[in-house]
Amino acid sequence: MPHVTKRDMTKWLIAAVALAVPQFTPAKAPAAESLHRELRIMATVGNEARVYAHLRLTPGCGQGAIPKMTVIKPPSIGKLSSRVETVTMTDPNFGPCGAGATATGRVVYYTADRPGTDAFVYRTSSPGLPSVTWSVNAEVR
Repeated sequence: MPHVTKRDMTKWLIAAVALAVPQFTPAKAPAAESLHRELRIMATVGNEARVYAHLRLTPGCGQGAIPKMTVIKPPSIGKLSSRVETVTMTDPNFGPCGAGATATGRVVYYTADRPGTDAFVYRTSSPGLPSVTWSVNAEVR
């Protein structure tokens, strides 16, 4: 029988524990979810048309983060702008925060240079929430 030292026993014990303990790999965060919405708007040449008011509220209906806006595809016969404004909810089905809830949000506007049809795409995002891609078709008179 070979001579086994205390040091050999320690190595074997460490190796046995390493084999017995499951190895955990940290879970990867899921890819950011993205939603898509389509809108149709009517606009008049030279006048600002409100496209949509983007608002984020906390679970208790308080002020949430103001969404950021990124233009993905600009309009071809007009221009987009956005402003941070006070927004009053009109949707009665927005979870616990029904119609009448008010907070600061981002409002998107479109101004057409000439009559015709136009299309543009933009994305809104807020920390901790899925981004939303907005495809908008505009009829301009």
